[in-house]
Amino acid sequence: MELRRVEPITPVITEFFPYINPHYGITYRLRFPSLNTPGGDERPLKLVFASVIGEVELKFEGR
Repeated sequence: MELRRVEPITPVITEFFPYINPHYGITYRLRFPSLNTPGGDERPLKLVFASVIGEVELKFEGR
């Protein structure tokens, strides 16, 4: 997995992703290995987002 902070926030980024605000918050980009790699990990993938407000789980099964 690769985790990178998105900097700088350019007009092109805000045009394609209007929810990204260059004046408030920090934006990160997550990149996962390809799911189609031969002999790769076959386990289900679960991505969890959590905050003070709540939590959400994204499950990717049957790769």
